[in-house]
Amino acid sequence: MAELPDISRRAGIRADYWARVGQALDKDSSFAEAMEAEMWDEYCGRLNTELFEYASALRSRAGVAILSNSVDGARSEEERRFGFSAAFDPILYSHETGLLKPEPEAYENALEQMGAEADDVFFIDDHAICVEGARAVGIDAIVHRDNPTTIAAIEEFLR
Repeated sequence: MAELPDISRRAGIRADYWARVGQALDKDSSFAEAMEAEMWDEYCGRLNTELFEYASALRSRAGVAILSNSVDGARSEEERRFGFSAAFDPILYSHETGLLKPEPEAYENALEQMGAEADDVFFIDDHAICVEGARAVGIDAIVHRDNPTTIAAIEEFLR
């Protein structure tokens, strides 16, 4: 079993992580590079264009941020693929902050970075445990199920 660094809480260790994966599998660096490329395709998936366009337009009415459990390299990969910084500020990745959802500190840090109070924030996540984590610190939150429901919930919150 390989001893791998925690790329979900630390930045700058991606190369070491993938080198260790290759060594553990007794494969060369090109194999590890191919595994990493495949991981990024899976990790990033496809952009929900409708929600991204909605979030971009929402910036004129509200702050829009990302709080993500991520791995080292996510910022560059997601920016290259999707250009998230055009719509979201701040973008808070666990591998950069060292904080993972649903830990209360992750949400508290996000509130601090946004300069917001909990009752001024509406949190959306596709995992119920992360929604519960947000609610535990006083943030209104929903589980994303589909675009129309999520957009309607945001609009209701903004009223």
